[in-house]
Amino acid sequence: MDPSFGGTSGVVNLWPMDPLVVASATDKGLVIILIALIVGPLLGLLLRAVNGNGWERIGKGPLAIQERRPEKADSDPQIVESEVRELENLVGSIREHRP
Repeated sequence: MDPSFGGTSGVVNLWPMDPLVVASATDKGLVIILIALIVGPLLGLLLRAVNGNGWERIGKGPLAIQERRPEKADSDPQIVESEVRELENLVGSIREHRP
């Protein structure tokens, strides 16, 4: 009787461990890389097809801190320009005081 299928114990082993023990580190690494590069993206596509717009709902549940992003306000160009000048003056004064 073949030892990989139960040996002397009489129990049939359907998943022998011999290939895993004999496999080199390179073989095991290759299996991990194949899983990461092939199975992972396929699983992602499958979940996207099943769940639809689930990715857009991540972080937007009832316990979310902010339900949606604030809308961009139309700013007055003069106010924006004055704020930019103020920041430039601040950066300039910080550079002057550096040793």
